[in-house]
Amino acid sequence: MKQFLIVLILLVFQSVQSQFRNQFVIVDSRNGLKSDFVYSVSEGLQHNIWIATNNGMTRFNGSTFKNFSIENGLDSNDIVYSQIDSKNRIWVCDYYYGLKYIKEHQVFYIKAARKIPGLFFCFENKGSIYFSSVTNGECYLLTPGNSFIPYKPKKKDTEIHRYDQKTKTYYGYDRFFKRHFVIEPGNKFSLKPFYKARQSNIDLHRFGLYTQSAKIDSSNQKLLYNFYYNKVDHLIDDLKQITPLYTAKDTLKLHSLTAAGQKTKGTEFKNIGDLIRLNGKEFKSVFVDSGKNFWLIDEKNRLYFVKYSGLEIQNNVNYKLFGSNDIFIEKSRLEGDKLYFIASTNLFGVVDVTNFEVKIIRKFEGKLFNLFFSGDDICLISNKGKYFYNKKTNDFSFKEINAKLNLEKSFIDNDNNLYAIEKNFIENEHNERITFDFTDIRFKYFCLNNNLGVVGNEEMVASYNFATKEKNKNTAIKQTSFIRKMKDGVIVGTGSRMVFFLDNNLKIQQKIRLKDNCYFIKYYDDKVYLATYNDITVYNRTNGKWHFFNRINFDEGILRGRILDMAFQKDKFIVITDNGISVIKNSYLEKTASAEVQILDFLVGEKSILNAKDRSIKQGKYGNIMIRTSLRTFDNKDCFEIFYRLVKNGNYDDTSWSRLQNRNVLFNDLPHGNYIFEVCARNLRDTSQKSFKEVSFKVEPYFWETNSFFIAVMAMYLTMVFYFLRYFRKKINQRNKLKLELITLELKSLKNQMKPHFLFNALNNLQGILFTKGIEEANLFLNKFAQLLRSTLEVTRDKITSLEEEMAYIKTYLDFEQLRSNNELFVTYKIEETLDLKSIEIPVMVVQTIVENAIMHGLNASKNRKELLIEIYSLNNSLKIIIEDNGVGRRKSSSIQSLDHKPLASLIIQERFRILTKLRKRSHTLEIKDLEKEGVPCGTRVIITVPLYYFEFDGSSE
Repeated sequence: MKQFLIVLILLVFQSVQSQFRNQFVIVDSRNGLKSDFVYSVSEGLQHNIWIATNNGMTRFNGSTFKNFSIENGLDSNDIVYSQIDSKNRIWVCDYYYGLKYIKEHQVFYIKAARKIPGLFFCFENKGSIYFSSVTNGECYLLTPGNSFIPYKPKKKDTEIHRYDQKTKTYYGYDRFFKRHFVIEPGNKFSLKPFYKARQSNIDLHRFGLYTQSAKIDSSNQKLLYNFYYNKVDHLIDDLKQITPLYTAKDTLKLHSLTAAGQKTKGTEFKNIGDLIRLNGKEFKSVFVDSGKNFWLIDEKNRLYFVKYSGLEIQNNVNYKLFGSNDIFIEKSRLEGDKLYFIASTNLFGVVDVTNFEVKIIRKFEGKLFNLFFSGDDICLISNKGKYFYNKKTNDFSFKEINAKLNLEKSFIDNDNNLYAIEKNFIENEHNERITFDFTDIRFKYFCLNNNLGVVGNEEMVASYNFATKEKNKNTAIKQTSFIRKMKDGVIVGTGSRMVFFLDNNLKIQQKIRLKDNCYFIKYYDDKVYLATYNDITVYNRTNGKWHFFNRINFDEGILRGRILDMAFQKDKFIVITDNGISVIKNSYLEKTASAEVQILDFLVGEKSILNAKDRSIKQGKYGNIMIRTSLRTFDNKDCFEIFYRLVKNGNYDDTSWSRLQNRNVLFNDLPHGNYIFEVCARNLRDTSQKSFKEVSFKVEPYFWETNSFFIAVMAMYLTMVFYFLRYFRKKINQRNKLKLELITLELKSLKNQMKPHFLFNALNNLQGILFTKGIEEANLFLNKFAQLLRSTLEVTRDKITSLEEEMAYIKTYLDFEQLRSNNELFVTYKIEETLDLKSIEIPVMVVQTIVENAIMHGLNASKNRKELLIEIYSLNNSLKIIIEDNGVGRRKSSSIQSLDHKPLASLIIQERFRILTKLRKRSHTLEIKDLEKEGVPCGTRVIITVPLYYFEFDGSSE
């Protein structure tokens, strides 16, 4: 503890002496804070820093500022104090009415305290929190059940800091009103807000600070005492945060600054007042967070931040080293604690890296280009020749260079021969050239180690082995920006942000991509240091592979500028830039950074719903969704990579992680569903170290995508189906009714054709033939009659018959009629030969009925030659059947018929055709024409037109 404290304080002072601008960062409105006037600083349980300002309460996680103000629910923006309880509630204290606290991302208030002004957090004990009002002097208690009740202070609520045995006086501290009290002999316990303290009884214990003397010296007594007794006296309590660092047993020695900037040794660090005076500034409040970072508030209430990691970096600017910023180190070589260098003004000297004392050995008139170790000597390359410096004797020897070489790109081999690259070849001081015929582009970069020289340009990397004279090339590596030779390989940086690790035959073993172009490479102890203009990335080799080790950002405190060289010692390494020298401890490099990823806000359009209980988003109403993330860390943020994924409806397996390029994630027009947004921060050095955060939300569907709409549509669909089924069922019923009607009509037709008088006449004819012509003719007649009856019964079983069967039935009927009329009937058939009578279907007994009517009502009453014509042909996909007779005609026939006879056959056929037309959706017609000759009826013509249907495989068209 003692050693740590001494080192810490020394580092603070040395950092201020070396370079104030890199270690001390002013935290104000220029870099994210909403105010330039800061009251106090505190730290939450999740290691967020809470800053009380005159413009609200600000949370800082090392990356992002989040401000809470009146707009977020606070009663006042003038927040003078904050305190965090064991539940990580940040109690916001001001002089206005009410009591509020911040938890997570939301502001809450205590209802019972709305009318109480000036409430301040005092202390917490067993889950209960004690408050006092600086306005009315009352005390209050907030129970674990959030009951806010008045409270009367007790003796146990005070702290006794010291007891004076001589005067028998107690000196204590009141935790409620943050005031001190005195209990004198013979007096009862009482609180005294202020008392006139004497120097003999003022000690640091009252301020929570402990040193060896436990006294405030006269130079700092006024500063602390006056500050303590003002309207923001609670700020001094922040100094209590340093109590773990200081004990009464510590004896601290340090170097302080005099006005002239010279060091005075042996000054004793007596109390915190010395820490408060840094770099000539007076800080009235010092806060040390859990990461050992310093937060300081000066007399103008400006906030300063000193990063603990910056205390492990010691900077020395050129002005401090050389007395001028125009002089800087160009080339260097480290031997032990001595850093030999050549400077921009042709100076040759040495720097003691333990105390950074600079010794100029010699100033040269000619230009110095490089320096190398040559045995025990140091070889300096000048435009006049080679100078050899003997470190023991401090003498110089000179050797002239006969060849004209490009000395800015020079190097020495193991035999101290000087080489330089010129255009596309290598030339030595003896005018010997090593040419590379496979390129015409000049070489820009080179490196030599272990007899292997490596050069590079925009189109390739090439090598030359000085021992074997072997040449190699690799044209896959282009835009070379730097080359560094290792013992067992080569490292090449390119202008495309790529770094290649090659073997000695220039074969690629591994490649990595950096954030920026690499312009300088250094290799030491199985670590490679890759410098860009923003940081230094370090990789180490494990099991033959290069892995990320750490990244040093210039914001951490390293001097900015172009890195010219690096040197390494056992416990530190040195970075030489054109602005000075930075010395970095290896403990800083070996420290593993830690971080926690956070979700700062969830914006839908311009509305934040992160704190909403129901994060439901109406699709398409508010536009874009933006989720703001951040990394809570005071380490280097570049040591982490952040990934995110959006999981829909719990489908984790099919959702991959994507790299987060910036801190904000934007989603446009997400389809409806339940989503979980996950963000992960992974440590590049230790990939097992991960931090996760997630937020869930729901995108509501459009109305036509909702279940209600689906149910409504399904209900409408089912209703339509129901009514359609009902309609079709009705139609089917109507069709069945028509069929039933058709069957009925057919039965009527059958009954009509089998009239009793037909049978009566047939039997009479049979009787007449029996008496007149004998039994033989009677038997023939009876056979014909029986055949007709059988044919009638067979035909009437079906509704549809073939035209061939219908004609056969008609012929049977006409044969019977000829037999009855003693062969007086002459029938003529005209049938189209192309018709397939067997395949054509026709309604049953339609033609026969018309033929029978023609005989019965037309020809029987005629005394002339009885002729009957039956003509069948096709026309326009229809079948035409014509039955024509030369009988007496319909008029005379109707006059001959008896009054009670009603010819129904034609009416039945017409009704059948009407029904068939409806069923088949094609016309069926029956047309009857009376034939006349010179005005006298001479017969009847009946034209039947039906669709031309052919039998299907089952023999039915229905």
